[in-house]
Amino acid sequence: MQQVVVVRGKQYFVCDYTGAFLEKAFYLPKGNNKEGCFATLPILLRYYCDKFGGDMDSKEFIEVKQTVLEFFNQPDIPIAPVLKETPLSQNQLDGYVNLLELGSSWYLVPQALYADSMKRPKKRKKEKK
Repeated sequence: MQQVVVVRGKQYFVCDYTGAFLEKAFYLPKGNNKEGCFATLPILLRYYCDKFGGDMDSKEFIEVKQTVLEFFNQPDIPIAPVLKETPLSQNQLDGYVNLLELGSSWYLVPQALYADSMKRPKKRKKEKK
């Protein structure tokens, strides 16, 4: 399940790969669950490629990519380039996404989750001294 953070009264996801604050996010569908939180599908694939040792031919990565292609109804998805530094600001994230084939159109893929539709995190109670 994706968690939200509240910054200045507005809810955001935090991308698992870039560390950027996101108003909407993509995820790996796993049955009735949603795994991870990513700014775009190419970033999701970069995360899982790295997770499986950078091997795009590994059985695990191929299964993830096939699941994402089918669920999000995409003919193909490029893999985002490796990042050297994180977290990214919104401007840095936009620049990174624009390096991809089809650039910022990856933000428009249907079935993203929206942070403002998620339950707000509970406020921590202050401890009594």
